[in-house]
Amino acid sequence: MDKWAFMVVFFPFIVIFTALLVVIRCRCIFALQDLNEHEEVTRSATFSITNLPPAPPPEEIPSRNETMLDDE
Repeated sequence: MDKWAFMVVFFPFIVIFTALLVVIRCRCIFALQDLNEHEEVTRSATFSITNLPPAPPPEEIPSRNETMLDDE
């Protein structure tokens, strides 16, 4: 097979393969950016949860066994 025939046959495949790699890489970068934004939202929601008033002392909270007996 001639060198130019080889280039004509395989050059389109090389271009398409390279374009697919670029598209996949860009989609991964955008997905990671979306994940970081979601993590920031989750972090701010967690921060607002940590601003709740303190929990009551443990002796005021019924134990699991007591609540299970009440259900019966």
